[in-house]
Amino acid sequence: MNESVITEAVYDQRTGDLVDKKPLKGISQFTYSAKTGSTEFYLILHCLAKFVDEVSEDLLILKTEASKESPFESGYPLLANGIFVFNYKGKIISCETSSNTLSVTFNSSHTELLAEIKERFLKYLKYKNPIRGKFLSIFAADGNLGFTVKDLDPMSFDGVIMNEDIKEDIYDNTIFHLKEFEGSNGIILHGPPGTGKTLCCQSLAHQATQAGYSCLFATSSLHFPHIDVLTTRYTGDTMVIFEDVDSFGYSRDLGLNQGLSNFLQFVNGLSAKKEKMALIATTNHLEELDNAIKNRPMRFNRKYHINFPANDEIDRLIKLYFDKIELTDEQIKNCYEKQWTGAHFRELRRTSDLICKKKGVSVKVAFDEAVKKIDEIFSMNVAKHII
Repeated sequence: MNESVITEAVYDQRTGDLVDKKPLKGISQFTYSAKTGSTEFYLILHCLAKFVDEVSEDLLILKTEASKESPFESGYPLLANGIFVFNYKGKIISCETSSNTLSVTFNSSHTELLAEIKERFLKYLKYKNPIRGKFLSIFAADGNLGFTVKDLDPMSFDGVIMNEDIKEDIYDNTIFHLKEFEGSNGIILHGPPGTGKTLCCQSLAHQATQAGYSCLFATSSLHFPHIDVLTTRYTGDTMVIFEDVDSFGYSRDLGLNQGLSNFLQFVNGLSAKKEKMALIATTNHLEELDNAIKNRPMRFNRKYHINFPANDEIDRLIKLYFDKIELTDEQIKNCYEKQWTGAHFRELRRTSDLICKKKGVSVKVAFDEAVKKIDEIFSMNVAKHII
């Protein structure tokens, strides 16, 4: 973003060379540019269109070279490359959008009004943009940052079945931190695949967005300074989830890791940010993470081992998926010590219903056969099973 005075080029009449630039009196401008790529540019255009609709009833498009539907609202058109004018407090303000420079530029001969528009537009961008308080999937896109708003399953963190002491501490170091403390805090969730790390993250993200915080979800390496731009300009206090952080945070003892320093610089810079941040990293392989991530306070301050459900957690999972089904203690205990995850119990219910429908028996009767089938299909001792 920059603010400047429009200049007029002065050329040598004999040679045609540019010799000077003189201010064009009375005309000022300010430009706001995307720093992370085209997705941010379309976000700026979306906010620009909404902002002008809010502050002016009179708008005239003077030039259209390119238009695009907003990725943030179906059917909402954006002027991607062109010029329009609008009436602001009885004065004419012009605005040029450029998909080449990924920028919008306001021009006016009324300097004070332009300053007022600048202040109002920047506030609109930060506080009324369509991604603030939302769950965003973020990803690398040709060296830039892509992001899309995603819907979340409405599952609160309260409903997650896991060790209650760990669960409370995870909440304290994420949601509670965002609510009550300044600065950033990071945690690592580690453990075998399928034990609920992603579900835990998604439920925390749901609870965070319900409380008004933004959430960014990354599954691959990025140009991490782009996250800093996104949070500073648009999302405010934010939860950032890095799934499978070992994909770019693996130990330098395992080989050259060019993305690691980029990530560490991003994390180190969070202490200077005005916005509050809660970082959550997940990994199936804690031992492969670089020590600068897993053993460095003030980057990631907690590590939680998310393991297979204990027996009391299995009881709660069965109650969740087989509510109102009067299973015997023996049937329930038959599910112990199998290293099943929540996903297994969800499939156990589906398989029980399948047997129930096919054979015309009750879910209780179908349960034992379903347990056996799930055990056979997902047993570590069975290489292949075809139904």
